[in-house]
Amino acid sequence: MVQNKIVLVHPKNLLGYYNYPNLGLISVGSALGAAGYSVKIMSQRVSGNKWKEELNELLKDCLYVGISALTTEIPAAIEILKFIKQNSTVPTVMGGWHATLLPEQTSASPLVD
Repeated sequence: MVQNKIVLVHPKNLLGYYNYPNLGLISVGSALGAAGYSVKIMSQRVSGNKWKEELNELLKDCLYVGISALTTEIPAAIEILKFIKQNSTVPTVMGGWHATLLPEQTSASPLVD
């Protein structure tokens, strides 16, 4: 079976700010969908306490997981990345404002492929 599912994740915000949609994930997801990929976007805020169960299910037959995060979402992003690395072999990609402003720090993380 050819894997064409890509999971995009929006981590919860440390400060509880959720008055914005993650336009980066929406833009990337739209482009990937137009290219023929099956895209699933998961919001940790929406998933609440069941985010691990939801993500574990989404990891099945997944090509990679992309996470977009502001700096205030990095603690949750790290928790998500650790969960992925402990429970699967799916590659991870990190983007968003934090990764854009601190690319050396982001690329040096063993949690990011």
